[in-house]
Amino acid sequence: MDLHTSSRKAFASITEYLAWDHREIMKILADLGSIVEDAEIERAESTFAELRARLDRHIRIEEEALFPRFEASMGRITRGPTFPMGLEHIEILKIAEDMGQAITAGQGTLFAEERAELEGLLAKHSAWEEGAFAPRMDRLAGDQVPSLVDWLERQP
Repeated sequence: MDLHTSSRKAFASITEYLAWDHREIMKILADLGSIVEDAEIERAESTFAELRARLDRHIRIEEEALFPRFEASMGRITRGPTFPMGLEHIEILKIAEDMGQAITAGQGTLFAEERAELEGLLAKHSAWEEGAFAPRMDRLAGDQVPSLVDWLERQP
């Protein structure tokens, strides 16, 4: 699976890593939009599969590794600041699923509407992550940041 790793570099922080991953996801989404506009259905389905895999991976590393650590630092188990982020993850995946169905059905207009909605939600979600969540994770992880970033990079 090509994860658009051409711009991969060494990351000094969780914030840098997540910001890079967000940009890569947005590049795939932009590529997908161009491919759908060109009515290249087979390429669109392949690129959509790449986007979906990248979204699933990003969400999984946040929910399985970063969210629990963040919540534990706040003395909470559930319904802390990561709760609304988890709800947004559900919404992101739902919109992505709708995009995939639009591609399969050849509904370019519906795809464009769903893509615009996903771009807006991802922009908002990423801004909060990069501006508040990830910097706090960097502070919480302290001297464990390099090993945590290494772990993030190695996730399939």
